[in-house]
Amino acid sequence: MQSILKVFALLSVLLLAACSPNAQVPTSASAIVGTKAIIKYHREELIAEVTEVVDKLVTTEFTNWDGELLFSRTEYRGLVPISGMEPGGGQWELDFDETALEALFPLQKGKTVSFQGNLKNIEQGTGYDLWGRLEVLGEKTLDLPGGKRKVMVVEFNRQGKLDGETKAATDIIYYDPQYSMTLKKVMRERGEQTYWRVISIDRPGNVSNTPTRQRRSGTVMI
Repeated sequence: MQSILKVFALLSVLLLAACSPNAQVPTSASAIVGTKAIIKYHREELIAEVTEVVDKLVTTEFTNWDGELLFSRTEYRGLVPISGMEPGGGQWELDFDETALEALFPLQKGKTVSFQGNLKNIEQGTGYDLWGRLEVLGEKTLDLPGGKRKVMVVEFNRQGKLDGETKAATDIIYYDPQYSMTLKKVMRERGEQTYWRVISIDRPGNVSNTPTRQRRSGTVMI
């Protein structure tokens, strides 16, 4: 049970498929394999790297400074996790009608989409029903060491019932359409709020975007 509760708490978006709000919806996810981001959460840092893009599915791996794989996510256009691997090797998958999400694209203020699915713990053979709702709240500008970035702000609400108890969480996602990445995320659950943000981005062929990295001790789970 602890494992599936952890999956619910970690069910969040870190990398999003590129989709400009003023452009046609791409037929496949346009995230770039090899893109890396350093994420800061309190005083800790971890590295997120896009390792595979197949049609609308984007796989991202999260490592510490020693290159140790912490966990991974495969996401539909980066917007909703489809499956993942947790610390210790536990695996999960979300079973739902993915085509329902297409109504949200291209991202524009006021657009909303809802879905229902079942979150399964592969090893334990258990699962619970999950309801999700996404809404595009508008645009905002964030400052990075490399300059200002315009982002789309997306609210992601999700709710599920496990052993008769309702679990709910909300993420506010600050998404950069050009870089196909979430640059900041605010997470609210059980009356508590935490957040993380990208402090540098390294895209293939554009290494000058990455400032000098400072090694930190410890790791952090998102």
